[in-house]
Amino acid sequence: MSMVNINERKIVYLGMNGSFSVIPFKRLIEAGANIRAVIMPRENADDFGPSWLPNAKPFFSELPMLEKPKERNLHLLASENQIPVLSVGSLKDEETFLEFKNLSPDIVFTVCFPRKIPKKWLEISNLGFLNLHPSLLPKYRGPAPLFWQFRAGEENMGVTLHFMDEEMDTGYIIAQKKVNFANGVTAAEADEITATVGGAMMVEMLSKEEFPRVPQNDEEATGQKLPDEDAKIISTKWDVKRAYDFLKGADEWAPFWLDLGGGEKIKINQAFDIQIDQIQSELIIEEGGIYSVQMQGGIIRFR
Repeated sequence: MSMVNINERKIVYLGMNGSFSVIPFKRLIEAGANIRAVIMPRENADDFGPSWLPNAKPFFSELPMLEKPKERNLHLLASENQIPVLSVGSLKDEETFLEFKNLSPDIVFTVCFPRKIPKKWLEISNLGFLNLHPSLLPKYRGPAPLFWQFRAGEENMGVTLHFMDEEMDTGYIIAQKKVNFANGVTAAEADEITATVGGAMMVEMLSKEEFPRVPQNDEEATGQKLPDEDAKIISTKWDVKRAYDFLKGADEWAPFWLDLGGGEKIKINQAFDIQIDQIQSELIIEEGGIYSVQMQGGIIRFR
């Protein structure tokens, strides 16, 4: 397959703050990609009228922080690399569409962008809209795919780069890669791992003259909506490793609930550890706000 210079293609990047958007964006910058603009969503999806944001300024603090702001701040990283950022509300707004159209992109990357892309937007890019999705499509289409995969105890997890069409995560597959997570990986760690793999896939594809187009098998497709409160309930009938990996891998959705039956539940804020193949004298032991619960295949501790 013929190769092209990675900076020959004009890119518009649709994303938001958070490591899953920021890490691939940073990888593109490091590879020398020609990113013409970043488009970020405003909180109100019904707002009309786009606005070009002023450059973001770094946040300085003498206090220790768990992570650097730039690692999750798309606006800041764009500003540091002299890439303009367009803030948008409704994508149905004609003025917003014209601002996007004037960018004349060859490729549009969407990474964790929470708006449905209208058909007329999809028709603007010369080579298409390419979306990065943290599952092995056609499995787990739709929002929060990592949540649902951890909840299901899915063993085949990964990342897909695919063309976008008018439906949700149904377009031709360009590339896929399986990702193996260690037991107890957190949501933030899972985002970082999948984003790193996905960013590398995006850079690799940019250098190809033509992109693969593999149709998805709709008969194998699964998909869910955003998690509701019922989706955050586990029971003592769950396998202990599945429960632990779910509570850790989806920890950004906490609190969770342990269903004891008869309408009784215990709130779960944070899972600590598990003891495989261990049996305790009682189903639930509580001490100092820490619960030890007998599950299938072992014991889980949480508060």
